[in-house]
Amino acid sequence: MTVMLFHDGGDRKTVKRLLDILEKFEKTTEECIPGDHGEGLIPVSETLARSRCIVLRLSRPTAPAWVYVLAGYSMALKVPLLAYGLSPETFGPLLSHCLVPVNTERELSEYMSREAPEFFAREVRNRARYELLEAGISLSEESLADCVIGGNKRALTLFLEAGFSPNIRDRFGVPLLNLAARQGHRNLVKILLRAGADVNGQAEDRLNTALMDAVSGRHHHMVRDMLAAGADVNLKSRDEQSALVLAVGMNDEFSAELLLRAGANADEPDLLGSSARKYAALFNKPAMVSLFKIHGPQKDAR
Repeated sequence: MTVMLFHDGGDRKTVKRLLDILEKFEKTTEECIPGDHGEGLIPVSETLARSRCIVLRLSRPTAPAWVYVLAGYSMALKVPLLAYGLSPETFGPLLSHCLVPVNTERELSEYMSREAPEFFAREVRNRARYELLEAGISLSEESLADCVIGGNKRALTLFLEAGFSPNIRDRFGVPLLNLAARQGHRNLVKILLRAGADVNGQAEDRLNTALMDAVSGRHHHMVRDMLAAGADVNLKSRDEQSALVLAVGMNDEFSAELLLRAGANADEPDLLGSSARKYAALFNKPAMVSLFKIHGPQKDAR
């Protein structure tokens, strides 16, 4: 990104100090002295489009015509235009509303320091969006969901950098975290969790959490990831089955032990009135029954 300083060629000492200040915040700082009628603005229009902000310094009491052209660029490109040490009377009512007044070098430094994070974030968002479009990926939530299903790690990273929420759902109401878990894409699960995805979000199709989907796929590493992220082990699906009931149904002792150690309730009934403990006995799974005795004893047991 670039910061551009426009001036009328006078007051070189002030211009030099302003350049020194701006270069502390942005190494690529350029100055431009347009002609009285805007000559020299068109050649720098591409640079203006990449600018974080524009600083204007005039040594004369009235604004030359090119300032109006510069203000037009600023508004069209949504690039802030800072008027250094200039009174509103210099521009009149037509321009005053689109300029940011900066009266001292300290104010300029404070503005640059305050706005620097947002400038950087905007640059990251724009670069990510450009890279996605260059790869032929549309900037839509549906396209993001397709990329997660396909395991496209780079695309997911770019979508998040471009400002898309990690809690977006596909057209069926399934959160991105569930989509990644169902496909076994642990690397995408970790990216989404770091980005703030709701680990307890429930998909609208089955009301499964991502933890339930990880258990259903026997994705043990992802089960650990979900638990480490604070997953609620006792949430229930549309059939009122918990992740622990699903683990028993899969005869997955590893996941069952992880869930029990995390506080899963072995005696919470599902829609049919059976609990994980009862299913373990019903399906004659002695190893699973032993796990419950060790890690999830009944409350009334003596």
